[in-house]
Amino acid sequence: MSKVPIVLAAVAFIATSLLAIGATALVAPEKAASMFGVPYASTQTRAYVWAAGTRDIAIGGLLLGLVILRVGRQVLGASLIVAALIPVGDVLIVYINTGTQNKAALVLHSLGIVSFLALGPFEPTQR
Repeated sequence: MSKVPIVLAAVAFIATSLLAIGATALVAPEKAASMFGVPYASTQTRAYVWAAGTRDIAIGGLLLGLVILRVGRQVLGASLIVAALIPVGDVLIVYINTGTQNKAALVLHSLGIVSFLALGPFEPTQR
């Protein structure tokens, strides 16, 4: 059995999740900030939460588009590896702002890193 459908389904799931997380950030920024792992200190924070939401929608849309277009493995793989920089930054943001107080957020963002890096260099057995 080929790994291609499994990998494409996993990427599509991640992309769809990012679209949902981004939408949550736009319509419920306080909840999204809590999910992200940083405090929602004031209404001024809302702009940064909206920016993160927009980023998540953009990267989710990009990844979903790449899956729908069935681009080559090099394009999808390179995109995933570069996209791994996003959760790396997220881990740093949460850690710098809260230390290890929000372990769940640190674990969630770390799983994002692992997911992107694990799916990035996949070698399909068929084209």
